[in-house]
Amino acid sequence: MLCEKGIVIPDEDRTGAEEEANLYGMSYAVMEDRITELLFNHAFSVDPTVIKKAEQCLIDNGIQQSEAPAILQALGYILFSEELYPESELLTGGMDQ
Repeated sequence: MLCEKGIVIPDEDRTGAEEEANLYGMSYAVMEDRITELLFNHAFSVDPTVIKKAEQCLIDNGIQQSEAPAILQALGYILFSEELYPESELLTGGMDQ
C-alpha cells in the first residue's frame, strides 16, 4: 500500500539505494515488534476465572493462600514469559483478595 501511494517512511538507516523498501531499517523493526506485541497480547489473554481456579488448585495442594498468587505469577513467567497479574493485584494477594 505504501508503494501504491508513493509513501516512503523516513529512517536513519536509509542510504538512498533504489532497492530500499518503503518501510525500512529501524522503522520496519519497531513496527514489526509492535505488531508482534499486539498479536501476542491479544492471543495471550487469560480469563480471570481461570487464574482464580489455578490459585485454588495451588491452595488445594498445600500452598498457603497468601503465597498462591506469587507462585502462579512465577509459573506464568516460566511457562509463558508473561505476567499473569498486574503488579497491584500481586501486591494485594491475587485476584479479588
